[in-house]
Amino acid sequence: MRRKPRSALLACQALALTTIVVASGTASAQETAGCDQFAWPVVKERQLFADPSLAAVSSGASLAALPSGAIALALLPGDKVAFALAPGKVPKDPASMGGLIIISEKPKPGLYQVTISEPGWIDVIQNGQFVKAAQHSGRKDCTGVHKTVRFELTAEPVTIQFSGVGAASVNVAVLPVP
Repeated sequence: MRRKPRSALLACQALALTTIVVASGTASAQETAGCDQFAWPVVKERQLFADPSLAAVSSGASLAALPSGAIALALLPGDKVAFALAPGKVPKDPASMGGLIIISEKPKPGLYQVTISEPGWIDVIQNGQFVKAAQHSGRKDCTGVHKTVRFELTAEPVTIQFSGVGAASVNVAVLPVP
């Protein structure tokens, strides 16, 4: 039996390694293919959601101020959530999850975007009424970010509700639009 020269063996190993790297890069690219297709960049939200030290918050929590980063909101079965107002969209799945956060500090008036990691509905409430969404964008093919919605907020406390979520928790970022 004739042995292959060392250079041929190294070439085969290099080819195998290149194939693995290209394949993993292709899989990674497919997982994030839609991330650059949102109506506006979600790079910051993706970075915030990837942080392993996200603050865990329970549904119904009252926060003194808008979170400076992202939070991991633990959800409840939708029929167990004490929503401030009935969700603006009835969930397709009655077994879906929901939750809310209450922000007691009055935000600086302006445009804010609420971004979530999972499919679901976002409602923002001020003065006992829904705040109409100014813009929205969503993608099913962006790992880690699913939907982002912009709302014009006034200097009043804010309640943000989530409904129709198929997971037990959702990562949430509430950021001012520059």
